Amino acid sequence: MAALQIDDVPDAIRQAKRTLRAQLPNYREVYEEVAQSIGEQARHIARLREAGEAVIPELAFADIAAQRVSAETIGRALDIAPTADEKPLAPGMLSSHYAPKARLRLNASEAEPGEALLAFGAAPASDALTLNLSPRGDLIEAATNLFSHLRALDASGAKTVAVMRVPRKGLGEAINDRLARAAAPRQGRAE
Repeated sequence: MAALQIDDVPDAIRQAKRTLRAQLPNYREVYEEVAQSIGEQARHIARLREAGEAVIPELAFADIAAQRVSAETIGRALDIAPTADEKPLAPGMLSSHYAPKARLRLNASEAEPGEALLAFGAAPASDALTLNLSPRGDLIEAATNLFSHLRALDASGAKTVAVMRVPRKGLGEAINDRLARAAAPRQGRAE
């Protein structure tokens, strides 16, 4: 790899600034929005500390693997329930997030004609493009595969992805939460 050589550093900096301003003409507003969001997050963390709560939730892997983590604990770890006076601090807290372009049809038992299938456990025989979160029904494997499988099925060009039911226990609560967010109505996708 060749070394980067800049003969006139001040001019290179000015040129980089001009390029950035051209690409993001409202950079001041964007900066203010980011600064405000960081401030809100900092105040949220301060409230947690003042209340004696852990800022970074800790879950033992053994408890996750044995599915001994309650839905309430998962909700706190994912921070999916801001209070009524707080707006979501991160995109993952929005009602629609982690969303493919394709529409998701949840709790399907099989793919309908023209759909792709995101299976869990024993998948029905189908001509549909099928990816299985976990053929053996393992929730840890399913969580590991969730986003890569959603992206792959979305990239296939399928307009709808039928998603088989994932049990709502232990880690399945978090998987179902993410699937519901991916399936939520939003701008830019026909429902």
